[in-house]
Amino acid sequence: MPFDELIGAAALVSRYVVALVFVVAAVPKLADRWSFEHALANYRLLPGAFVPPVARWLPLLELACGLGLLLGVAPTLLAGIAGVLLAVFAVAVAVSLAAGRRFECGCGGSIAPREIGWRLVAVDTLLAGAAFVAAYSDPGTLSLVGQSDSSIAAGDGLALLVLSAVLVLGSLIAGSAVRLRAAADSARGNTLR
Repeated sequence: MPFDELIGAAALVSRYVVALVFVVAAVPKLADRWSFEHALANYRLLPGAFVPPVARWLPLLELACGLGLLLGVAPTLLAGIAGVLLAVFAVAVAVSLAAGRRFECGCGGSIAPREIGWRLVAVDTLLAGAAFVAAYSDPGTLSLVGQSDSSIAAGDGLALLVLSAVLVLGSLIAGSAVRLRAAADSARGNTLR
């Protein structure tokens, strides 16, 4: 595979991974806005009056970015916006951790609660990097807007989409398994006391 195709494939996987993460994160926030609003307030980085509108509009922005990236609508612009959002998320978590605060991140709504931690900062930073790679190098495969001069065929683009879905779902399953194991160990430890 020529270097240009390799870079294009990496950018396309980055675009799809970020898109899927945004869609998966937005849906539970939209379904349970109150829980997301509560999580957002725990960061203590926004004035109280800004929390409800941000809790209302941020998941919609995430969903729009995710769907737009999946469908190839303005992928460069949307990947750039996603990268900025992810960088802001990483900074918000890092500031809260540095202040000694611990709470549910609100990343996946109340469906998949998890506490903020440095691992989340690292994941958000990596995803921001992936989004910026997609914004800079996306080959335009499977784009609905504009003509693509991509050297990646549509069939290869679909295969990369499936690979991206497997990566995201595998990560979600592994993370859930780790949290379930920790909860089971904690419950077992509490019953032994």
